[in-house]
Amino acid sequence: MIRWAEVSGFTAEDQLLSASEALAIGRYLSERGFTNGAPLLQRVGPVSVHQQLSMLRAAGGIAGDPLIAVRVGLGLHPTTYGIAGLALLSSASLRHALQVVAEYGPLLCLKLGVNLELSGGEARLVLDNCCALYPGLLQLCSQLELAKLCTLLRDLSGCRVSRVELAASPVELSPQLEELLGAPVLSGTDRSYICFDSVVLDAPLPQADATTHHSCLRSCDELTAGLRRCHDIRRRVRRLVLNANGTVPTLSEVAGRLFLSTRTLRRRLEDAQTSYQEIVGEIRRDLALRYLTQTSLSTQTIAEILGYSDTANFRQAFKRWTGESPRQYRRCTEDRPA
Repeated sequence: MIRWAEVSGFTAEDQLLSASEALAIGRYLSERGFTNGAPLLQRVGPVSVHQQLSMLRAAGGIAGDPLIAVRVGLGLHPTTYGIAGLALLSSASLRHALQVVAEYGPLLCLKLGVNLELSGGEARLVLDNCCALYPGLLQLCSQLELAKLCTLLRDLSGCRVSRVELAASPVELSPQLEELLGAPVLSGTDRSYICFDSVVLDAPLPQADATTHHSCLRSCDELTAGLRRCHDIRRRVRRLVLNANGTVPTLSEVAGRLFLSTRTLRRRLEDAQTSYQEIVGEIRRDLALRYLTQTSLSTQTIAEILGYSDTANFRQAFKRWTGESPRQYRRCTEDRPA
């Protein structure tokens, strides 16, 4: 029996993100007449990286669109991000706005790091795979974040993107990407980044307002602190479940190990917009994704490891999470470039 804790890496899944992108995915489907989206697209509240992966994959399958992440990203304007978006709009310059992007990435739903590099008269926004996302997730996230950054650059300063390089993306999609992004695209590179003229970095932004900006930053600090509190209780509960090595502890057992009453733990999870059963379900889903992409274990074996008495029940749950069967998911992941 493989123990749960032997599957590496759970930092990215724990990261809490805004629901704005989940809503954008649902809106994308609705605008194209797909009104019967998967149940996972109806979620409201913070979502994790893997929940967004599931949403994007399911929506892409429903719509038959391999570039759904790009289309969704292009529709995410600064106002989408609430107070963080207002902080961007009220920044003194594009350089200052990009500092906000780097510092408050979780409030902008960023799943990859963003670094500004300068070379001569060219500026580059480089994506950093800081969470070591595996290829299937990295491809979707890279497309989504680059599209979001292209939109931010154009909305904030009106600057023209001169070139886009996109790692972990099929070369045959480059013509479609160029049409969507409005710039030359080179796919299958070592790094993902956006290039533009560095002269725009220090030009004043049209909606710059120091008072508004500083007020927004204070609110962003408060929101970030709240996300950290939510993250902390979820992370601690997840760790206890994972360390149980395949035997799911009860809510009261987890509460006791955290020196909390069952009622207090339930309330704190409600404050974090989740529940114990939801966290256990997320762990099973995340482990299933990792076993399918990182091992050659059979579907039956994975179902047994995750505590399903019947393989058919596991298949049904997996279909509900991702919109695909375990076999389809594994085959699609294997077909993607590393």
